[in-house]
Amino acid sequence: MKSIIVSVLFAFLIILLNGCGNNCRTPKETLDAFVAMDKGLNDALVQIEQQNEMIYQEFEKQYQLSKKKVEKWKKLADAVKLKSEKLSNGINDIKVKIIKEADENMSLFLKDGIMKVDAIKIASKDNIDFPKKVLFDDAAGSLLRKKMENYHEFLEKILLDNKADEEIIQKIKLLLNTGNHISEDGEEITWEEYLFEGMPLISVIAMLTKIQLDVRIAENLVTLFFMRQISGDDHFSFKLEALVLSKATEIIEGSDYQAEIFPAVFDTLVRPDIYIGDYNPETFELGKNAIKINILNNGRGRYIIKDPSLGEHTYKGFIKLSTPLVDKYYPFEGKYRVLPRK
Repeated sequence: MKSIIVSVLFAFLIILLNGCGNNCRTPKETLDAFVAMDKGLNDALVQIEQQNEMIYQEFEKQYQLSKKKVEKWKKLADAVKLKSEKLSNGINDIKVKIIKEADENMSLFLKDGIMKVDAIKIASKDNIDFPKKVLFDDAAGSLLRKKMENYHEFLEKILLDNKADEEIIQKIKLLLNTGNHISEDGEEITWEEYLFEGMPLISVIAMLTKIQLDVRIAENLVTLFFMRQISGDDHFSFKLEALVLSKATEIIEGSDYQAEIFPAVFDTLVRPDIYIGDYNPETFELGKNAIKINILNNGRGRYIIKDPSLGEHTYKGFIKLSTPLVDKYYPFEGKYRVLPRK
């Protein structure tokens, strides 16, 4: 859902900019919107990369437990990891080249050995010449399209060879679509022309970040498909944690306590059920006071306690994830303190 919303926002802003034309100055508010969007996309990118790394670590654990059973899926996962990292890093390199072309080195910083772009520090946010030089004059845009097409074909072949359902294949196709578009003049234009031609530098940076995110989401979908083949066939336990994220563990009397509860790795194809209250820790049978909480579009459950009483409070529950052959349960506990008003 988040990816769809981002795509709609990008489409709106691109239409707005295309309607403006190459000779008009992009409003500051629009430039600022792209800065904010790039930050949100980068935050999501970090999160999905962390999730993917946890999946690869789990493959390694399961491989050590049963090499013969897991070897096929681990090899496929390793191949997907290598291809995904290479493509995502290549997209990042394009961003860095644009920034260097613009002589905006102050907006570059090093993280984990990789050069990154801090969009808020870019001075020439509305410049259209530097992205044009890299993406069209130097042909980085058309080369990226070909790499995206190769990556899509690579993932699709793996999924088809291993009899993945149509839903995941269509999701990958939507994420990695590089088809032509029709311009306002009714002419057919390429993917890279539609996304980047005549666009201000900051919008190009944000769009490239979105493409990185799409690649990592596709990687996530495919590797989770591999993991389900292990857990569904052999009842392996995917040893995740249930996480509790609260805005504050200490609140003032009269305030509401709020927390979000979610599995450490969120599978976009498996929707969790989250329960709070007493339960049998062996059978996970619910007690009389147990409740099921609502799940947000991001796969997290939101737990709200209205105006709790003074003092220390604890609560517990579990997350239930259903796989084709077995249900899996992940217990959690939370605590908070209500302080008196001064």
